[in-house]
Amino acid sequence: MRHIALVLVLFFLFQLTACAIKNELPAGDETPSKEQLEQSDTQQTDSENISQEDTLAEDLITNAEDSDAVDENTESQSDKQENTDTQDQPNDQEELNQKGEEPITQPVHSELYIPEVPIEDVITYFNEVCLAAEFVNSGNPNLLQKWIAPIYYTIDGDMTDEDIAILTRFTQWLNTVEGFPGIYETEEAYRANLEIYFCDQQSLIDRMGENFYNMDGAVTFWYSENQIYREIICYRTDIQQQVRNSVIQEEIYNGLGPIQDTDLRKESIIYSGYSEPQMLTQIDELILKLLYHPQMLCGMNAEECESVIRQLYY
Repeated sequence: MRHIALVLVLFFLFQLTACAIKNELPAGDETPSKEQLEQSDTQQTDSENISQEDTLAEDLITNAEDSDAVDENTESQSDKQENTDTQDQPNDQEELNQKGEEPITQPVHSELYIPEVPIEDVITYFNEVCLAAEFVNSGNPNLLQKWIAPIYYTIDGDMTDEDIAILTRFTQWLNTVEGFPGIYETEEAYRANLEIYFCDQQSLIDRMGENFYNMDGAVTFWYSENQIYREIICYRTDIQQQVRNSVIQEEIYNGLGPIQDTDLRKESIIYSGYSEPQMLTQIDELILKLLYHPQMLCGMNAEECESVIRQLYY
């Protein structure tokens, strides 16, 4: 910009100088004529104009230089501002490194997720075991039912050390499940809301009814407003220990809310066919974690339960 202005000014001065030379008076001592005097006046006027134009040109050059200086200062200030902005903006990664913290990343899956089990299978399985029942005397088994109050149980009958170990292991795990109200043994019968009996087959039938004839174990519970408040479990003692280990866990599991046995998963602790699983599977544990999650409320229907499951399992 400044160079272009200088070239234009120099070109303008060159044109003015050429005109001045052309109109210059002749040399010598001769007295100028009237015409020459008029021409001299004209030249003087032209000279004054040239002087004014020179001043104007100098002002143009000065203004051009000042303009360039302003532009340079503006660019410099802009660069400084950009540098300041860059310095002011925090670098999240650097801050995390300085604090010794790991960057926060959104998990791809929830803690409940099981890689080989898609969510549709989870919903189907949940509906099958939690929103249905084999034997119903009253109420609606298609609504979610579970314990809200803490469970206190008593044990009576001919138990083995392995029976107690299986029962203790299961209850200890239950007490780690989020939202589960807790399960504890008590020696005070009046306090117990769960009664566990180890007995022979006839005693089982006497306590539980003819529907449980030839069963290795049985459970029945009472509920109000879809909240379980009392329960009885019976185990046969005239069966092998391995079978007892499986039945102990199955009946406790059923008594927590998933009352319906499954036809879908043969490896499950509550498979309806004959099986002797010794431990809960991952999906068995998942069903209880979903059932007792604080977002799962007593009385929910299948659609409402599905909505919560999709929020929790991904």
